[in-house]
Amino acid sequence: MSFNSEHVFDEEMSRGIDPQRFQNKTYAAEWICFGKSVLEKRHPSRPITITEANQIAYSLGIYDVKIVPTYRKDTRRSTYTYGTKTIHLSPKHGVYILLHELAHHTCGQRGHTKLFRGHYLRLVRNVLGDEWADRLKKSFTLVRLSYDFSAIPRVK
Repeated sequence: MSFNSEHVFDEEMSRGIDPQRFQNKTYAAEWICFGKSVLEKRHPSRPITITEANQIAYSLGIYDVKIVPTYRKDTRRSTYTYGTKTIHLSPKHGVYILLHELAHHTCGQRGHTKLFRGHYLRLVRNVLGDEWADRLKKSFTLVRLSYDFSAIPRVK
């Protein structure tokens, strides 16, 4: 699966983003990096199926997570449940949201910590490639977030 990187990444985008508008700065950084949902077939925000989501998780060597459609009435949300190791994936969400939820799973820490962001960057690099990972890293920096790779096992 290849992903188009034609989305325009520009630091100018960060100037129009008020991190306070988002629930947290991690979401603001994602918005800067990935932008609005794009229907172009190869963009990381293109909606994916549960089957595709499982294929991506398996390709990363992650077999101990259950990925199911979101059960919420609000299908704009995807979540990870720590106790049951379950990702509830919205039918409107794409690969980068799946990788966000997988980072919660592989990190083992609640919240959007430095370690979580390190896991997320590693997963993005493995699935979407260097360009998208570098964009996300730069987006974290633009909203003044750090990341920690120190305790991350290498993913396939």
